[in-house]
Parts: sequence; C-alpha cells; structure tokens
Amino acid sequence: MKKNIPDKITNYNVYTAGNKLIGLGEEIPIPELSSKTSTFTGAGVLGDIETATLGHFESMEIEVPFRMPMDDYFSIFKPDEAVDLTVRGAIQTMNGDGSLKQVGARMVVRGGLKGASFGKFKIGEAAESSVKVEVIYFLLEIDGVKKIELDKLNSIFIVDGRDILEKVRSLC
Repeated sequence: MKKNIPDKITNYNVYTAGNKLIGLGEEIPIPELSSKTSTFTGAGVLGDIETATLGHFESMEIEVPFRMPMDDYFSIFKPDEAVDLTVRGAIQTMNGDGSLKQVGARMVVRGGLKGASFGKFKIGEAAESSVKVEVIYFLLEIDGVKKIELDKLNSIFIVDGRDILEKVRSLC
C-alpha cells in the first residue's frame, strides 16, 4: 500500500526574514511557472512547434492576502529592498492503514515589491490587506526535500534534486 498520501494543508504561517510572523491569511497561491517559448519551424518540420528555452520563465507574480497584518508586515514595504517571504506549513498525510501523519512544507519567495493594499477598516471584520511581489527566487520544499528551486538572477533551476542548468552554467 502507498504510504503518506497527501491529504490537505493542516495549517500555515507567513514570515519575513525567515522568522518574523507578518500576518494571518486563509490561502496563498503558489507561483505559476510558465516557460519562455519561441516558435520552431523550417524545412522538414510539418508546421510550428512551440519550444521552451531551458530554465527561462515568464514574469512571475504572487499576491499574498492577509486577513490581519502583524507589526512586522509593514517592514516589507521598503521599495529599495527585496521582499523575502517564507510560508511554513504542515501537510496532513494518510498512511496505508489510515493513520495520519504531518509533514512539513516550506515555500520561499523573494523579489521586488509590486504593490500593496492595506485593506479596510470595518467593524467586526478582518482588514483584508495584501502584498504583490515580482518573483525572482522561488523554493518549494516538502518534508525537508527541495522539490523546486528557481533563482532567476543566478541561473539556478533545480527540480526534484536535479540541477537542470548545471551544463548551461558550465558552458557560459
């Protein structure tokens, strides 16, 4: 039987600088990777083929919503500094015998501040603020294992432990 079948996110928190809790939210989207492509065609090719440029991606943006910001939330609004967000959470898994286990998950996003909404004042309701970041660095770890690491400025693209751009870097 399969072991540790992922079930759901049990809980998570959002931090800046790795350890300062900056807010509480209900959900955070994981950045989408969309490869830079170009059209490959020519004699002997029956039509057009869109091919990806290895390790190159379109602009990536993430908007992180917060129900209520904490004090350290405002430390990320320095336009001359990179935004550094870490999401740490627990994933509930189910073992083959039905028992439950928790495994860690971590997402790190770094980049430039693109925008912010400080929310609203409404009696009896959350402020609903958010921050928008242009993603330059992205890391996703599950149970302590790096699954994806993308560092656009340092030519790093690692998938499930494999350095996809190692050969490219050695040739340049």
